[in-house]
This record gives sequence, C-alpha cells and structure tokens, in this order.
Amino acid sequence: MARRTDPEKRERILESARRVFLEDGYEGARVAKIAAGAGVAVGTLYLYLDSKDAIAGALTERFFEKISDRVVPMLADLSTPQKIEAVVDAALAVAEEERVLFEIEKLPERSAQSFREQMVSALAESLEEQGLPPNLLPGDAPVLANLLASLMERAIYECLVWRTGEIGRYRRILKRIFVRLLLERASPAPQETERADVRPPRSRR
Repeated sequence: MARRTDPEKRERILESARRVFLEDGYEGARVAKIAAGAGVAVGTLYLYLDSKDAIAGALTERFFEKISDRVVPMLADLSTPQKIEAVVDAALAVAEEERVLFEIEKLPERSAQSFREQMVSALAESLEEQGLPPNLLPGDAPVLANLLASLMERAIYECLVWRTGEIGRYRRILKRIFVRLLLERASPAPQETERADVRPPRSRR
C-alpha cells in the first residue's frame, strides 16, 4: 500500500529549498540542509521529491500555478487599456513574491523553459481568440506573445534580480508598450503614387 504524503510537509520542504538555494546557490545546495530546514529526515524528503533537480522543478511549477491562477484568467479579456495594465501589475506582483526563483543559480533549464512555453502559449491563444492586435496577421500571435513575454522577463531580471532598474519605471513603460501593441491599429503605409500618374505641368509659353 502506497504511503500517504502530507501536503503541509511538502510545502515545508519547498520553502526550505527556496532559502537554501538562495543562500548557497543551486550547485552548492545540499539536500541534507534542505531536509533539516524543513524538519524532516533526508529519507522522508525523498518520498516527496527524489532529487535536487525535482525540488527546483517543483518550485518552478508552483510559480506557474500562481501565474495560472492569478494572471492567465485575466488574459481572456484584453479589450481595454485598464485590463491590459492589470495583467502587467499582476504578473510583476507574482514575480516579486517568487523572486528567489530568478536568483537560483543554474535553475534546471527544462523547468524554466517549460514555464515560459506555457505562458507564451496561453497568451498567444488569448490574442488569437480576441483578434488582438487589430491588425494581427495569421501566425503573428505566437511571435508577439514571445516578444511580450521576453520584455516582461527582462524587466523582472533588471529590477528584481540584478537590481539595475527601478520597478515603478519599468512597470509604467511595460504598460504603455503592451497597450500600444495590443490595441492600437497600425497606421497604413502611405501609398506611393505611380510614376505614370505623375506628370509635370506643361510650361506656358
């Protein structure tokens, strides 16, 4: 009979892992220290997560769950500047709460990549369903979603990890960019007048 696991104990393990990864880095972190911080034996920890890689992956998954619960539903309606700005606020708020994840050295790449792919997919699907931006062309949504996600990711690193930027300023600029890209129609390119239709006026003698 499979042994039941305790959700509260698993949460303690993840919280301890966050602290240890931040203090010692991913490579320097020891599972024994994570277990001690959670108040469990190493063998007990392995009943929940069977490796350090699995622990880091679980932390990333929990981050995505927060994004899914708080941000993804907001993507269903991006029809006004206020709703788009609220998405930026919510995404940055979750990032601030989970900033330690971005500071973990050598976070397993597949976990970070999986998170990014899921976020870009959710945004691209939403843009296609809503026909945003108004001049969206077939195949543009995934590209635009990837670019927007990259901007958000860069702002997070600049302000929350490297601390080379001021979060309020980045938040304001991100909102402006997102609103402009998603809601404003592109101005049609001026049509060139065909050379054949342009005749110089005849000189009067």
